[in-house]
Amino acid sequence: MIRISIITAVSLILLYNLYLILIFDDKIEIYAQNISQDNLIKVQEYLFAEKQPEIVIVGSSLAAKLDMNQLKGFFNLAFRGRSIYDGFNIIMDRKGKPNIVLVEYNAILKPPSLSIFNDDIFGKIDRVIKSNIPSQRAKYQPVNLVISMAYMYISESKRHNDNHSIESDSDKSSLIEEDKIRVNENALVMEEEIPDDSVFKSSFTLLKDYVEHLKKQDIQIIFFEMPVNEAICDSEAHRKIRSMVKENFPSDEFFYIKPDECSKYTTKDRIHLTEESAIRFTRYLKAQIPAF
Repeated sequence: MIRISIITAVSLILLYNLYLILIFDDKIEIYAQNISQDNLIKVQEYLFAEKQPEIVIVGSSLAAKLDMNQLKGFFNLAFRGRSIYDGFNIIMDRKGKPNIVLVEYNAILKPPSLSIFNDDIFGKIDRVIKSNIPSQRAKYQPVNLVISMAYMYISESKRHNDNHSIESDSDKSSLIEEDKIRVNENALVMEEEIPDDSVFKSSFTLLKDYVEHLKKQDIQIIFFEMPVNEAICDSEAHRKIRSMVKENFPSDEFFYIKPDECSKYTTKDRIHLTEESAIRFTRYLKAQIPAF
């Protein structure tokens, strides 16, 4: 009985992996069950991608809102609930390197995570398994595929019946367990209040270390700013961050994308752009990047 159970389980795993490799349409958008899994899927997609993305974005949950459908050849390593330094660490962990790294500097004062996600991403044995067996990756958990295919079917039916477009990402989020991450409130305080000089010093020292490491590998660094609520955009803390970024990374050595006017965009919570504004800003951002 045990032997039959083992054989059955192994057979099902093999069949599922064959389905993922030979039949599954990888263009189907997969919806994660929560924010942590969404971040994990993004990390694994980057580390296990066959082709190295030419341009990589690092940033906070603000840059995670960018519309990646417009940015072909880009990879977004901006994570919700994490700092920009997690993105840097993921870039450094992969053997291949991008040609360009876009750095969102709104939340550079947010310290690095105590642990870079967890050991199941960086463990050597675990990485070998997940790089070769798709079913072991977070993205391809059966429940994720079921939810995603169900959503796709419902969306197509709704569009067919109502002649309406598929809901925005804000509607899709109902399928995701939106963790109550406290980073929102913390980020808001960070944007409005000026932290101690020691916070600025430690943050910029860390950022310079990462940037210099990438520059030594001939990676071009481009700095950009995500639009936020007008009051925050013009706050003393925000102005100080802009000033110190330019002071530490002079424009004759680094490329800057000119910040667009915050008044052109709307936010959900004074920090994160609405879906419509995120799409418009992505269009602006893409137009400013050299050779794109």
